[in-house]
Amino acid sequence: MPPVVNRRQLLQTAAALAAPTVLPAWAAPLPQLTLSGPPAIVSSPLIHMSQSNALAGVAAKTVFTPWRDPDQLRVMAIGNKADILAMPSNVAANLYNRGAGVQLLNIATWGALWVVTRDGQRQTLLDFKGEEIAVPFRGDMPDIMLQLLCAKQGINAQRDLQLRYVPSPMEAMQLLITRRVRHALLVEPGVSMALRKTQSFPVNVVAPELHRGVDLQQEWGRLFKRPPRIPQAGIAAVGAVRQHPEVLAAVQKAYAASVAWCRANPLECGQLVAQYVDLLTPEAVFTANGNWAALQATAAAPPEAQRRTVLNFRLDIQDSGTLLGRFGMADVVRRGKGRMEGQVAWRGAPINPDYASMTGQINLNIEAGQFLKAEPGLAKLLGVLSLQSLPRRLTLDFRDLFSTGFAFDFVRGDVEVQRGIASTNNLQMTGATAAVLMDGSADIDKETQNLRVLVVPEIDAGTAALVATAINPVIGIGAFVAQLVLKKPLIKAATREFHFGGSWDDPQVTRNNARAEGGVSAPASAPASAIEPQSEETS
Repeated sequence: MPPVVNRRQLLQTAAALAAPTVLPAWAAPLPQLTLSGPPAIVSSPLIHMSQSNALAGVAAKTVFTPWRDPDQLRVMAIGNKADILAMPSNVAANLYNRGAGVQLLNIATWGALWVVTRDGQRQTLLDFKGEEIAVPFRGDMPDIMLQLLCAKQGINAQRDLQLRYVPSPMEAMQLLITRRVRHALLVEPGVSMALRKTQSFPVNVVAPELHRGVDLQQEWGRLFKRPPRIPQAGIAAVGAVRQHPEVLAAVQKAYAASVAWCRANPLECGQLVAQYVDLLTPEAVFTANGNWAALQATAAAPPEAQRRTVLNFRLDIQDSGTLLGRFGMADVVRRGKGRMEGQVAWRGAPINPDYASMTGQINLNIEAGQFLKAEPGLAKLLGVLSLQSLPRRLTLDFRDLFSTGFAFDFVRGDVEVQRGIASTNNLQMTGATAAVLMDGSADIDKETQNLRVLVVPEIDAGTAALVATAINPVIGIGAFVAQLVLKKPLIKAATREFHFGGSWDDPQVTRNNARAEGGVSAPASAPASAIEPQSEETS
């Protein structure tokens, strides 16, 4: 029997049904709306929304907070640390399926993934079999797409490729720029940033030439027989803001307007994004001035060869270790403060250094730092700030001298560049346990080196004082060592000598066994890595 409803209850119910629905109060703007996204193209409209106050009608304040990796994204989503989150589509789906309270508002990025490479001839994934590729966000969208497209054409990514996983696209980009890898999977704006950085001075002096290799969007369309559009990423609402449909509608409208603005104003949009992408380096300040003067060249010479660039520069370094970390070389050096300055010149435009015609002088002076041990029993030596010939992977067998890395009092020396050949005869690194002396040359254009490295142990206080003397570039290391041996005969037996040859990408290190008077030596046939250490010390 149905329940009895009296007249009063009926009227109350009818009145309630007839009344307008009361939504959660938002007429008074929300105190703050927090937007968040990765250093990728999907975040650009969110940054513009926060900067332009596009949501003033629904929030008293709008802020943008970047997230670094998918793990931080998931913490922010679950912990309600943001209201609107840009995220990969797979992450949004996984969070929703796990009951995390995520409402996907749109798919804004339909593919922005590229394999960027030093080899412009590699245009398909099949071309990269057996090659090492730096891949960000292991197990997330870039990695998933790469493995899916590989599997679609019979490539086992884990077996047929050498995948080098890194925490973020920015770190993959830095590895590529600093020659630590030859290929990297990047997402915009990292792709454009990498190409621009390697074409701009002074980075292009060290960085390789890069190319867009595989367009994963085109691969997607080709392999799956559909338009080349990958539902890659979008924006999602999380937490309490999902209960405000008017707010969500305003967010979607503002996002669409900001997308249109970014497309119409790419330069201004890039400048906004640069405020949130970690590009600036407070660890060092680079200043320069120069000129681009006309030469007395023949009329047949191309226009760019008829002018000469002269650049005076100075790099003031506050923390060399942190600075190198930004270039993908973390944990190589700790601390180190000083400067590198000089003048370089070349034939042609300022934005396109001609290495074959380059001349100049460079002085380096860094104090109070430490070369950290890269592997058990190995001490890695720095090469970026002196001769560009010292590769990033350069290691020496100093296990009998250094157990935790080489703490140095200073690194200093002079480099002369003549027609693309950089040479030094007085590069000197001095610490409490030993001094490292270097002379030789490097071909900047061909990316090869021919260097001699002497490791002189500190026998006593007198030796330390003698080694701490600045080496005159006119005299050089050879005469200095000959003088040192005469004053301290015990040093001759303890001094170790190495030779560096080969290319920057594949340095060949040999230990010189026989030494003539004055430090001139004949290289040994065995590489330094194959020489048994005199100490069993490891860590």
